[in-house]
Amino acid sequence: MKVTEHKRMERTLLGSQEQQARSHQFLLALSRAVQAVQGAHTPEEVYRRILDEVARLGYHATIFTLTDDGAQLSLSHLTFESALVQAAQKLVGLSAEGYGFQLVPGGFYDWVLSEGKAVFVERAAESVTEALPRAVRPLAGRLAAMLGLRQAIHAPLTIRGENYGLLTVLGEGLTEGDIPAVTAFANQIALALENARLYHAARQELSERKRAQLALRERVKELTGLYAVTRDAQRQISLEEFCSRVLENLTEGMQFPEITVSVIDVDDMRFVSEGYSEKLSHGLRSEIRVGGRVRGRLSVYYSEDRPFILPEEQSLVDAIAEAAGHWVELNQAQAELEESEAKYRVITESTSDLIALANFDLNPTYTYASPSYKKHLGYEPEHLIGEPVLDLVHPRDKEYLLSLLARYLVVSRKKLLSRETPDLSELLEYRLRDKSGNWRWVQSRANLVDKELLLVSRDISERRQAEEALRQSEERYRTLFQDTRDAINITTREGQVLDANQSFLDLFGYTREEIAVLNAEDLYVDPAGRRRFQEEIERKGSVRDYEVKLRKKDGSEMNCLVTSTVRRHDDGSVAGYQGFIHDITERKRVEETIKRLAYHDPLTGLPNRMLFSDRLRAAVPRARRNKDKLAVMLLDLDHFKNVNDRLGHPVGDELLQAVAERLTALLRESDTICRMGGDEFLVLLEGIAGMEDVGKVADAILEAVRGPFVLKRHKLHVTTSLGIAIYPDDGEDGDTLIKNADIAMYLAKEKGRDNYQRYIASEEGKSTPSSGGRRDDGRA
Repeated sequence: MKVTEHKRMERTLLGSQEQQARSHQFLLALSRAVQAVQGAHTPEEVYRRILDEVARLGYHATIFTLTDDGAQLSLSHLTFESALVQAAQKLVGLSAEGYGFQLVPGGFYDWVLSEGKAVFVERAAESVTEALPRAVRPLAGRLAAMLGLRQAIHAPLTIRGENYGLLTVLGEGLTEGDIPAVTAFANQIALALENARLYHAARQELSERKRAQLALRERVKELTGLYAVTRDAQRQISLEEFCSRVLENLTEGMQFPEITVSVIDVDDMRFVSEGYSEKLSHGLRSEIRVGGRVRGRLSVYYSEDRPFILPEEQSLVDAIAEAAGHWVELNQAQAELEESEAKYRVITESTSDLIALANFDLNPTYTYASPSYKKHLGYEPEHLIGEPVLDLVHPRDKEYLLSLLARYLVVSRKKLLSRETPDLSELLEYRLRDKSGNWRWVQSRANLVDKELLLVSRDISERRQAEEALRQSEERYRTLFQDTRDAINITTREGQVLDANQSFLDLFGYTREEIAVLNAEDLYVDPAGRRRFQEEIERKGSVRDYEVKLRKKDGSEMNCLVTSTVRRHDDGSVAGYQGFIHDITERKRVEETIKRLAYHDPLTGLPNRMLFSDRLRAAVPRARRNKDKLAVMLLDLDHFKNVNDRLGHPVGDELLQAVAERLTALLRESDTICRMGGDEFLVLLEGIAGMEDVGKVADAILEAVRGPFVLKRHKLHVTTSLGIAIYPDDGEDGDTLIKNADIAMYLAKEKGRDNYQRYIASEEGKSTPSSGGRRDDGRA
């Protein structure tokens, strides 16, 4: 037992000694590597020098660097390239050039990089499998055996906490005790790599800085020349002086001014710098443009051949040509401005408008006043200079103008800050005091000119007086229009209602909103009525008391009288109509009532004796012309007085109305029945053949009257006696026929009532019976 323990301790001591020896060798190699990389200025040199020291220790090493996206490890350097290439090519044709592999999330290499420290692997083949192509992975053990790779240490390359890649050391006999040495190598690689990158960046920055300084000197020289030309372009100098300065500054701004000759051609004139000759070779050229039109040309020539021309030199020539174009344009505009000012001065001094300039603030004062101020207001223009503009303004108008000025100031400042032109073109109307103390109305338009307020005003006093008179007239018209009881409307020719007063709205029942979409034709009961109205009014130019039937909103109809005139356009064509509408419905009703009362019986509604006589007078000539016959029948109720005496006059009146209704229903529309008065009725029958026709009507009348009447709970039995006279046998005029029918009626009474008798003349002039009678039983 003691021997075994002793041997174990000896092996441990021997391993410790071997480890110390390897560590010492690693430190010596690391010291040599530190010295070796001092002169290395590229990453490739750093990789090679450090890995050479690892190879001298008898180990193999590879360096993988992370791609920019951190997703792959790319092979950067290795110590056993020839052996690896031969073995890989022998097995699967693998090449080390440009080799790399995808990091597997959670895989071995991803784990090492995330741990941030070196890792010892007992079986190297297992750790490098992930770095090999899939086709080679099953052969990893054979590759490791071929190359003598047993153990491996993988150390991340970390620079200021950020991973840049991985150092892998493989060989026989590596232990965990070698991790610090390998880590030291990895740190030295990272540090040397960072230094090499910094050195490369510093050299690149220094080179760029030198080039920038050279370009800056050339640019400063160009800008100096361009600034001088631009400054001269803003000055009012002659064309000769300006071109001379341009040529001088352009030559000095070029890279080789000693061999540069400049030429300006503008407006058919040529200006050249010293040394110009027709034999000079052309170098640079740029057109001088004004408002898009070519006005000249700027050219640069060289007295000697030069190796190259900088692009900036062409840019300088273009910029100076553009500045020259601005100067030509400015001088042209200045000449036009002076000419325009002269014209406007003549206009200003001869115009009748009041033209003034004032400083633009809340209390503007005159800086200029045109001669028209004396003509219209009586003030000498020079006496107004420096005086406050508002001193001449009517007190009631000052507040209005001050509010406008305040608004103008706010708007103008905002516009000027945004480089926009303020629009102050609003028309202002206010009163100014003339030198006599009278107030004159003026209309002004304000504009901002070179930060001054330009006021162009016109005396409108006479116009305002006319407008006031018109306003008062319109007010009177409007009051009359609205307050009159007559319905007034204004329409277009097509029927659109343009305006209507309240009486119109009340008459038709519409609201003002409704008439806005109303067509006048909708008011006519007969749509053709409006067309007839238009024909009448356009033919005469106006109508007075034109009768028409119109309809209200509720559908009720009314009779109206229209008095209207035509409105015309300037060319004389009809624009529309305007006029009054009178509702005469009630008047028509009263007239009809009066007319009816004049010709009708008020109790029964039947025609009265007057209307009957008129119709009879018309019927007799008509019968004579047509050789027709007509009959006049006169009937009288039997014992009607008894009804009035027993039951009273109201019942008697109802009986007369009931008899009238039965007779009306019995007769033809062409027949006429009237109440003569009391209980007597007259009947006119036209177009009869003879007594036979009349007898049938008479029998029907007797039967109709004979039927019982129920009035106010009274049942009455009534009869009538009827006399007949026929034209032309019994008379040739109306009066004779009525008289003879009356005679016949009394004969019917004598015959016992309830019968009819025809008039037949006797020798004594009395009627004789001609047809059947009826017995009167005395009931009534």
